[in-house]
Amino acid sequence: MVLIASLLSCSPVESSNEISRNALEVTVASTPVPNTEKLQVSRFCDELPKLKAMPYDPQEKNGDPVYEGLMEQNMLAVPCLVERITDTTPMHDPGPGPVFPDYRVGDAAVFMLLYVTNEEWDPETMLSREYAKRWKTEGIYAYFGFVEKSENRKKIQLWWKDWMKKNLK
Repeated sequence: MVLIASLLSCSPVESSNEISRNALEVTVASTPVPNTEKLQVSRFCDELPKLKAMPYDPQEKNGDPVYEGLMEQNMLAVPCLVERITDTTPMHDPGPGPVFPDYRVGDAAVFMLLYVTNEEWDPETMLSREYAKRWKTEGIYAYFGFVEKSENRKKIQLWWKDWMKKNLK
């Protein structure tokens, strides 16, 4: 719109330019305005590999722009985070506990989903029977063992897609 206003305020225009100006106004006016919420969420999801720190308490602010941006986007971030679950790009473990050496972008997506949705780990439904049993003694390391196989990342992704169908309307 600023472009149109500046063109209209120029010196008098010849009649041949009048047609061009009108065409420009129509083109600019009919150009769809991007959904800024989706762009904002997408930007934070694209930055997920740069996530440096996640606090122990999801409600805590920690100064990490990716973490805080995704938390501020709240449920709007869920679909793009679900899509990132199968991303096996290596990254630094941003978690508050002991560092896991084989951490992936998909892992960050899963942990961010748990934080954003306030969902609790449910090993009985999220993991296979074997890994749900291991969860009782290994805790989170059972999850990491489960997702070593890429097809299991897809199973976790399907769990979250089912969650979205039930919880996001």
